[in-house]
Formats: sequence, C-alpha cells, structure tokens
Amino acid sequence: MFAVPRLAMLTRYPPWQDELWTLEVLARDFPTMLRWIVADQTHPPLFYAMAWVWQRVGGDVLWWMRLLPALIGMAAAVPLVYLVR
Repeated sequence: MFAVPRLAMLTRYPPWQDELWTLEVLARDFPTMLRWIVADQTHPPLFYAMAWVWQRVGGDVLWWMRLLPALIGMAAAVPLVYLVR
C-alpha cells in the first residue's frame, strides 16, 4: 500500500544534499569509494556497495538512483509488519 505513493513521487523533489554527496562518492572507483565510506563512519558501507553496482547498471538518472532506497524500504516493510503483528 505504501509502495504506490513512494514510487509515484520518486522524482517529485530535486536531489537533496545527501543524494548529491552519494553521487560524488559513487563516481570513484570501487576501492577508493570504500575507503571514503569507511573513513566517514556515518554511512553503511553495504548500501554504498549496492548503490555503486546499481549506478553502473542504470546510470545516474534521478529516478533510477532513488529506486534502490525505495526498493530497500519496501522490502524492509514486509518483516516490519510481521514484527509488529
């Protein structure tokens, strides 16, 4: 139920500062990107590893880059519902 409005509004707003920072980090080669993320210690390295591959598959178009976190959120909603029940 929450997936429809989430997907419908993927490109409604311009890129935010953290999205622009993510694109800057993803522009690096994989080892350099991982060093940046590990040194930063505020962002989960697994997400950036997935996003690096995701960007190589679909490019850095706004809707494509926002689709990965949206899909992760939708996938997390399923176990959350079972946990709350």
